[in-house]
Amino acid sequence: MSESPGSPNIDKIRSQFHRQADAYIAQPSTHNATALQKLALFAGVKKSDLVLDIACGPGLFTHELSYLCAQATGLDATDIFLELARSRAQELQLGNITFEEGDVVHLPYPDAHFDLTTCRAAFHHFPDPLRVIVEMTRVTKPRGQLLIADLLGNADENAAIVHNSIETLCDPSHVHILSQQEFETLYLDAGLTLLQQITGPLTQDLETWIDHGGPPADIADQIRSRMTGWLENDAAGLKVARQGEQLQFVQQTSAFLLTKEA
Repeated sequence: MSESPGSPNIDKIRSQFHRQADAYIAQPSTHNATALQKLALFAGVKKSDLVLDIACGPGLFTHELSYLCAQATGLDATDIFLELARSRAQELQLGNITFEEGDVVHLPYPDAHFDLTTCRAAFHHFPDPLRVIVEMTRVTKPRGQLLIADLLGNADENAAIVHNSIETLCDPSHVHILSQQEFETLYLDAGLTLLQQITGPLTQDLETWIDHGGPPADIADQIRSRMTGWLENDAAGLKVARQGEQLQFVQQTSAFLLTKEA
């Protein structure tokens, strides 16, 4: 995913995804075609739309959006993802899609340019999510729409702290998972109105999830130990359970479809 080149988190993000790009793409939740299609349909994309997908990563969602719109643009700050996104677009012979390197808190586009602006699976990497959503709003046309899809944090503050700590252990570029209340405050502060929201569980296999983050062996062992302890004490609210010999846990996700008033 992506963050501002001037952000204190950008070096961590670039380092993480240069090292773990293949593992990130291989994660089932990243390339789930059915989920991507459903999310694109939820966004209500029209054939005439100009669409911007920020923090697009390897462009998997941007590719899906391009099937439904007039022109799709993906923006990210990580060059290895942009290379993969462009290569895949060429393989798919998508002529209405471009990928650009850029800054999510200083989007290189004029005001009111896009009909739909999206961001999937990235807000938990942003140190200042309000700046990002304000920029998304700026480049969206009046009565246009914004889609934000990401993990959803626990409403219990203690559980949220514990959950974020394990996420950061696995992936140092992780910052904070926003709760329902934090998302509501965010989009209201940006002057947006909620049209629709969908929320649901995302079941993760622990070893696959560790692989996507690629922590050192000692940190991976620490994660396994903590998760095993949560079989009895669900301190992070992740519903850790055994599936055969493997551990699984459940993250919550949500997608917010928002509109910018005239």
